[in-house]
Amino acid sequence: MKVVVACVVVAMIAVAATASASSLITGSQIAPNTIHGRNIHKNTISMSRLTPSLQKLVKRASAQGGTTTVVGQPGAKGDTGATGATGAQGAKGDTGATGAAGTNGTSGADGAKGAKGDTGAAGTNGTNGTNGTNGTNGTNGADGAKGDKGDPGVTFTAGNWGVINRNSDGSPVAQFRAGPSGATGSLNVLVSSGDKLNYGNEVDFNGNPLTDVTGVKYAVYYGSDSPQNEAAIAPDFELFRNNAGPFTGYTSLVYVSKAATTADAHQWKTIDAGEDTTNGNTSGWYFTNGTFAASSGCNQTTYCTLADALSKVPGATILSFGLNKGHDNAFQGAVDYLELDRSTGSVKFDFQETGVIPTPVS
Repeated sequence: MKVVVACVVVAMIAVAATASASSLITGSQIAPNTIHGRNIHKNTISMSRLTPSLQKLVKRASAQGGTTTVVGQPGAKGDTGATGATGAQGAKGDTGATGAAGTNGTSGADGAKGAKGDTGAAGTNGTNGTNGTNGTNGTNGADGAKGDKGDPGVTFTAGNWGVINRNSDGSPVAQFRAGPSGATGSLNVLVSSGDKLNYGNEVDFNGNPLTDVTGVKYAVYYGSDSPQNEAAIAPDFELFRNNAGPFTGYTSLVYVSKAATTADAHQWKTIDAGEDTTNGNTSGWYFTNGTFAASSGCNQTTYCTLADALSKVPGATILSFGLNKGHDNAFQGAVDYLELDRSTGSVKFDFQETGVIPTPVS
């Protein structure tokens, strides 16, 4: 419906008073909804009597070229429209606040008895109790029967070993001792330059054929600070031959070991005098009988191996077996574990502080 706002007045009419009007009608004297546009005479309400907002509305309508009309009374209420289509489901609402806890229900009946549980771990041992007081000692038992007699102990003795006087001179020293350098015992030897020592056994091997011998071993201890300047003690055989052959009579067969070095000072060294080499003619055996030494080729110029030397004297017998230190340079040290290997049985001689212990060698 087209509405023109010209001169609309809603419950705000002031009757234009004439100069002769005795009084003015106020709004409180007009009942609501009793005055309508048709009750107001045209041109009786000026623009200035309208409210500011209504004035603006009138001016806007005039500027748009609209027609000024009087707003009519509201029409009768129309019929209810048809039900609209169901709208889309709205978004899920926020979670509501937690409700108050409900009242506890009545306790249920007791359940059936459960199965027996596993055995628990063993508890820790309790603290040991205090030891009780020692009881009174019992009476001593009767003496036992006397035991059997024990085996006889080892008797230490030099046996048949000692200085061979006919082949020694000067003031050499040979004596049993403990040590040195970790050894349980040994034969200590001190021989000055120019002296000579022959220490051996003139009984146990006397008359045995030299051809029974297969090897000789021993251990020597270098007691000097400069062993390279000394001549060490070494094994020897005294021999006798009384049958026809290269020689008849007496000679010694003497071993010469390789020269010691500074590294040998105060050390034990095991030597195999029966080895199959002369080590470039630095060690070996020689005969002391000058004539036979020259003819056999086993001399102090050209040494022989033990096997070669033995082959030179078939039929010779042993007078003694032992250790020899010649007239050359001095020697201070010790010797031990002198071993004589023979086809008829080998034996090792262990020199101890209290004597000589012979031990068979298998």
